[in-house]
Formats: sequence, structure tokens, C-alpha cells
Amino acid sequence: MRAFWRLIAAAGLGACMFVSGCSKQVFTDEERTQLYDITSLVEERQIAYYNVIESSIPDRLARLLQTDSNFANSLSTSTLDASKPLLALTFNAGPDEKVTAQILDILEENSARATFFVDPANINDTTAPLLKRMTRLGCEVAYYMAEPGEMAYLSESDMKKELNDSIQKIEHYSGRECKLARPYGGYVQDVVIEKMKQPLILWSVDTQDAVLDDAASIRSAAQTYAGDGEIILMHDQYESTVNAVRNMIPDLMKDGYQLVTVSELAYMKDVTLKAGEEYYSITKEEPETSGEDDSSEEEDLSEDEDSDAI
Repeated sequence: MRAFWRLIAAAGLGACMFVSGCSKQVFTDEERTQLYDITSLVEERQIAYYNVIESSIPDRLARLLQTDSNFANSLSTSTLDASKPLLALTFNAGPDEKVTAQILDILEENSARATFFVDPANINDTTAPLLKRMTRLGCEVAYYMAEPGEMAYLSESDMKKELNDSIQKIEHYSGRECKLARPYGGYVQDVVIEKMKQPLILWSVDTQDAVLDDAASIRSAAQTYAGDGEIILMHDQYESTVNAVRNMIPDLMKDGYQLVTVSELAYMKDVTLKAGEEYYSITKEEPETSGEDDSSEEEDLSEDEDSDAI
């Protein structure tokens, strides 16, 4: 590195002298040739130096996004408005090669984001690229526990292995930390919860898309019960869900909703999601006030003073 800066200094000095306007020939032809060679070498080194920096930035940024959740959330939410309503769309039990891809297309067209609770059993060579696309679009990849009931009957070591293997598989294919989990049916035994490192994200709005083969009904359920801080449940398994979100997403955005991931919703609401805790919706925690008690105490004091005066 020092040699690099010496070359730059020499080149700069030579260039200044070369263009100084002196009437005398400062350098011989041989010296000028050496100067040009040095200048060319400096340019080559400079280009190589910047190429190294440029090529390393994406990798460094990817590692930072994976390991620093606060940084990732602050970056992804930088364009959001905390004064406007926030809504988290979530999809269960994918990825599905056809359905998930279509939903991602719709999200991308509308610059919207969602959280996908993926089933590790559905991750294969065909569907794995969908997880990478989710993260590229700013969506969140989380863990869908397809059989939490069966897991409760495993030994402690087998249970830990099952959980760790599932999380590692998701993280391997998504390239991001798997921070959230959701159990099938919204219920998981305490013995399983105790071993989990992820918060359990449930839902406050059920679109019934798993039983309703009707896009209009699914869309109506989501839009009717949507609200600031709500979490909407859907599944990226059905064509009817694709048809529903095609119109539902732009309609929700026209209504003023900002469609975000669950982690972004929690970050914007200043809520720290805790391992093993269940969350149906996420709203900003208001600090407790004792205004009423204080006012009543003041009234009691004023009454005492009046009685004393009498």
C-alpha cells in the first residue's frame, strides 16, 4: 500500500513539472518514458484497487444483512411512514413452484413485501430459487412447522435436531437469518416452545383461503378486517389465492396501507419480538400513565384544603 502511494506522489510531482510551462526541457526522453510508465502503472493499480472494493461490497452487505437484524430492518423501512397504517401479509406452507412465483410477481409489480412461512419439506432443487427471489424482493423467509404435534413426542435431542436442521435448511437456501416461526393450525405444545429460538407469529385476519375456492371472498375477508398492525393469513398453495391478491394488494395500497414483513412491522412499532412468545398482531406499546390517579389525588387534596378552611 505504501508503494502504491509513493507511485501516486511521484506521478503527481512529475505531472506538475511536466505541465508547469517551463521553457527548458525538464526531463530527458528516457525519463519521460519512465514517467509515462509510472503513470500507467498507477492507473492500473487504482483500477484494480477499486475493482476489489466494488466486488467485495455485495458480499459484505449480504453478510451484514444476515447477521444484523436491526440494520436490515432500518435499511428496508427507511422509506416507510410511521404515521401511516402498516399491514403484514403472510403466506403459509410453500414454496410452490407455480403459485409462489405468481405471488412474488404480484408483490414485485406493486413494490410490496410479505412474509413467507416456508415448509422445509417443500424446499427442493425446483423451489429453492424462490427463496432467493423472496429476499431479493425484500420479503421475509420464516419457518412453517408442518407437524408441531408430532415433534412433541420426540426426545429432547431429536427435537433440537429437527428444529435446527429445519432452520439451517431455510437459512442455507434463503441466505438470510430465519427469525420467525409459525406452527400448523396456530398451536404448538409448550415442550416444543421451550426449545425454540424464534417468536411464534400467528394471525389476526384469516382469509379462509385454505377452504374457500373463491378469490372474491378471500379478498373481501382481507380488506374487511384489515387494520394497522394486523397480520393477514394466506397460503401460497392455491390459484384462488393468486387471483385474490392480484386485486387485493393494489386495493389495500390505495386504501393507504403499507405492506411490510412481520419483522418490519415490529420494528416500525418499536416492538421487540421475543422467542417463544405468540403474536397475533403487532401494535405500538403505549407507556402506562398515571394521569387519572394523579388527578384524583389532586382532587382529594383540594377537598381536604377546603374542609380545613371551613
